[in-house]
Amino acid sequence: MKIFARITLCALCSLFVAACAGDDDTDGPGGAGPSVVSTTPVGNATNVSRDVEVVVTFNRALDPASLKASTFYLDPDVSGAWSWDGPSLQASFRPSENLQARTIYTVTLTPGIKDAKGRAMAKEHSFKFTTGEGTDTPGGLTSARTWDGETATVSVRKNDDDDLRAYVLKTTASLRDNDPSSKQVSFEEQAGQMVLRSGNHLFDALFAMSIEEIRQNSVSSISDGAFNHGNGVDCNCFETGAKWNYVWTRDTAYAVDLGLAFADPTRSKNSLDFKLSERKGGGDLQVVQDTGTGGSYPVSTDRVVWAIGAWEVMKFLDGAERTAFRDRTFDALVNTIEQDRRMVFDAADGLYRGEQSFLDWREQSYPSWTAQDTVHIAMSKTLSTNVGHFAILQVAAALAEEKGDAAKAARYAGWAGELSGALKAQMWLANVGMYSAMKTTELDQAALHKYDLLGLSLAVLQGMTSEADARSIVSKYPHSVVGPPVLWPQQPLIPVYHNRGIWPFVTAYALLAAREVGNDAVFDHDLESLARGAALNLSNMENFEFLTLANWFEDGAYSGPVVNSRRQLWSVAGYTGAIVKGVFGLEATQQGVRFRPFVTRTLRNDWLAESEELTLVDLPYRGKRITVTIALPAAQEGATGGVFAVGSVKLNGAEVGDAFLSVAQLAEQNTLEITLVVGTTSAEAINIVEDDGDFRRFWAPREPNMHAVSEEGGRLRLSFDANEEEGVVFHVYRNGQHVAGPIGETSWSDAASADFASNTYCYALESEFTSAGNRSHHSAPRCFWGAESARVQEVTAFGFRQLGGGTWSTSHGRPHYENWGDADDGLEISHFQPAWTGRHYIQLVYGNGAGPISTGITAAVKQVSVRRASDGQEVANDSLVLPQLVDWERWGESTLMPVELDANELYRVTISDGVNMSYFAHFIPYTGGSGGGESSFNRANISAVRFLPMQGTARERQSGGLVALDGDGDLGKFDASQRLTPGAPYQEWDGFALDWDADYLYLALVSEAFEDNYKPWMIYIEATRESFDQPASALGMEYSGQTASLPFLANYAIATRQLSDDTAGPFNGIWRRDGAWTQQQRLVPGRQYFLASDNHTMSLRIPRAALGSPTHIRLAAHVVNAVLDNEWKDVVPTTHSPWQAGVEGFYEIELGARIGVDAWSVK
Repeated sequence: MKIFARITLCALCSLFVAACAGDDDTDGPGGAGPSVVSTTPVGNATNVSRDVEVVVTFNRALDPASLKASTFYLDPDVSGAWSWDGPSLQASFRPSENLQARTIYTVTLTPGIKDAKGRAMAKEHSFKFTTGEGTDTPGGLTSARTWDGETATVSVRKNDDDDLRAYVLKTTASLRDNDPSSKQVSFEEQAGQMVLRSGNHLFDALFAMSIEEIRQNSVSSISDGAFNHGNGVDCNCFETGAKWNYVWTRDTAYAVDLGLAFADPTRSKNSLDFKLSERKGGGDLQVVQDTGTGGSYPVSTDRVVWAIGAWEVMKFLDGAERTAFRDRTFDALVNTIEQDRRMVFDAADGLYRGEQSFLDWREQSYPSWTAQDTVHIAMSKTLSTNVGHFAILQVAAALAEEKGDAAKAARYAGWAGELSGALKAQMWLANVGMYSAMKTTELDQAALHKYDLLGLSLAVLQGMTSEADARSIVSKYPHSVVGPPVLWPQQPLIPVYHNRGIWPFVTAYALLAAREVGNDAVFDHDLESLARGAALNLSNMENFEFLTLANWFEDGAYSGPVVNSRRQLWSVAGYTGAIVKGVFGLEATQQGVRFRPFVTRTLRNDWLAESEELTLVDLPYRGKRITVTIALPAAQEGATGGVFAVGSVKLNGAEVGDAFLSVAQLAEQNTLEITLVVGTTSAEAINIVEDDGDFRRFWAPREPNMHAVSEEGGRLRLSFDANEEEGVVFHVYRNGQHVAGPIGETSWSDAASADFASNTYCYALESEFTSAGNRSHHSAPRCFWGAESARVQEVTAFGFRQLGGGTWSTSHGRPHYENWGDADDGLEISHFQPAWTGRHYIQLVYGNGAGPISTGITAAVKQVSVRRASDGQEVANDSLVLPQLVDWERWGESTLMPVELDANELYRVTISDGVNMSYFAHFIPYTGGSGGGESSFNRANISAVRFLPMQGTARERQSGGLVALDGDGDLGKFDASQRLTPGAPYQEWDGFALDWDADYLYLALVSEAFEDNYKPWMIYIEATRESFDQPASALGMEYSGQTASLPFLANYAIATRQLSDDTAGPFNGIWRRDGAWTQQQRLVPGRQYFLASDNHTMSLRIPRAALGSPTHIRLAAHVVNAVLDNEWKDVVPTTHSPWQAGVEGFYEIELGARIGVDAWSVK
């Protein structure tokens, strides 16, 4: 769903942003004024009814006060009343009496008409029409149809000269927003447009209304509150609906595919092209992701469905226009595919990550616990989005073949085939006969018992399934009596929108899927749903409630649809496509076109009962026009079931069979005559769920609450509850596999978990209604990483080396680098030694307050690289996603990155910049939040890196308690053999101690120096895992104008003082010599360094891994006193002389068995 300025529901919805590429409209009277989009009657119309209401549709909202006799008038002069209807952008003039018969009237609109911002029309606009004899259509052409007590009636006026008709459609049903208040709309067929003639005036009128609404959505300027401060942008394209005045990637792609490509290929191309963008610095043309959760891409990745629309429109473009668009499309698809392969493809199961396509309002279709924890949506793998990835791969392969790029054709075709196989293996539920809608998250990769009609329909239409699977999908997907809901089963305690919703564009896709497999029952049911919704609402609405097909269903806090727009673009295109591609059977390739009608016996004997033929006039195709006439078999009252077969097909009188027709075979005007004969006579299956009063037939139970996973008797036990649901049983999933159920108890012991010490088990629960079989979402997964998650290792920001960007901060409750995350910024964990050998996940603890959960373009993306320290070999490199969290006070957990680690190795982990949508020029004009303008925004506060072991063996490691340091009398806790008195002491009670075990060095210094805030204790170490070469003198770190001379080439320095904090961040830390001295990591107070309350003792617990896990060290230490002629104090060893160069005065120690000071080698 999208953001727009006037709707305040964005805090609830999974809204998102789109963008524009210029600003030719400005605020205030100086900007471009309103312009006329269409008129009723149309210009030069004849035989117009004398009781006509003159209606003019504008491109933007008007100032109603500017509509008056001097700005909007008829000649001859007519008195009457002016009105303005904001939602439809229509100005109307209702004459106070009938117009004169057989009279030419001129309608004039002057520059005195102004829009809501006071901008005047640029020039006068006028048109003429001629009245007929009376107010009624000759012959009284009317048609009506009633559904559940509500009636739609159409009156038809016919122009005898050209057979074009004008319609007045009326309804008795309640309208959303009471729009229009008159409960009627008028529209006229215009010369050159597609026209339907079926013998049923209502059926013809509904098609004519869809063409009229395509015309109304055809604009020269688009606008959205999140772009250019709401000002318009020039674009000869399609806006998305009466309430959605912008161009959106997925809406446009689906609408073009359904019906806009053949209706207006050039405007379709323009709209699609608007959603392509290079980087802000140029190059890397890609499709933009302008909708989705938590900051857009790559939480959502369904931008790939753009390729479906692009492929379809190329079938109807021709010549240089097609070639130019093809080449631009190919470049964009290649770049999009390759980036997605790097960032969101999971080689482990062969699927792509990313939120469901279209179903992007979190709790509407995802588990309730993801509503505020959207990182799981970023880790989900969904059917609809993966079908989109399948489609883009297929399109890219086909374009590569067309362009002669055999390597890319093979590459992408291969990937598409592998993806199709992976979806079958991972998502197909054989016992159900349908694909699952999703796998929720990385730690619970079970396919859910949830179903998504859009994804299923696209899987059929994109050729991803076998014929048997396609038939199964179409026949088994549940319908209500009024149509197919977009998801099944419905979510409990959630308002009507996607949940409990019927969306006409999805219904149209389901209808086309039914046609694809020959399922007449589903086709008829879905066509009736489309027609009913359009007729009773006088428009192709955005959505309806799923049991009543109501545009608003009152249900207290769960009422809805929450948002509903007239002339919603994909609904309009869906209705058009249902007739042209569904009933008439338009099929197109890149080489030609054909028609294979799908006329069911039910359709023939119902909607088409009054005619012997069905005609579609003037379908445009590559500069040609085709009129298709279908000769129908005789109607049989009451007969249902089956589909008529094609008997013959004649083009301009010559038999052509069912072959595709190339443009070379067509004349300028063409007649295609198709004769249908009796075909199948038995109906296919449809799954209609009747309402018998048991809500469980339609709804899923709430997901269970899991309270704990704990060790009991050498096994793991789960405790949980039913979340207040009754009549349910439970299923248990372990690491994505079903391991138990159905069970009735609310605790369960895993008999197969005895090896939990070497395997991390993650559990999720699912409830099932026993009466209906509908299942809940899974509970949030819980993993057992030992008691109190003891196996999880965490390196906080204290352990980061700052490679670039940001400033140290402890605001928002955690240490981190503030304002970090720009393109050249980086962080590093220089030395990490895992405690386990085996499979791990890496995860970042982060803050991202750049935008709300529901919108934005700044989901932070960071690239994480893991290299083995011993040889520099990269063992893993992946993108981690850090969705927006509303404000900077909140901390979240990133997506997960798998990696194999060896507990006997050290690793270097670097965090660098990734890519989000703010990097693309499309979003330069974005003013709805962070990320607009010339620069990108990919910042996040990184507080910690977690290492989560999943399976393997643990190395024996020390607790760090050899010397129990806590800042209280720490020197006395060392064995006497490990203590000594330093040289040049402040006081006779000064003392130094050093000890070690396999994992830590323990050090302490008692000194008067720590009474001063700024006198540092500097410990220089040359660390190696080999034997030492001869020492070489070097310089230490400069401090307070003093630079120590060192007797060896130290590669590490441990620096501490009483006051750690300064403007650069904590001083206390480990520094590393990389040419120059740089801080490798900070020391964590209370864990790695301790200062006694009397400010006399500083003690340290230093992980040996932070020094490269050395087996041998050279050590020299001192306090920088910085007093003239007394610069250095508390030197260790006593022969250390930092005031003069040399290669003597240090300890050389082998860190094997513990040995006392007396055994340390003094050099």
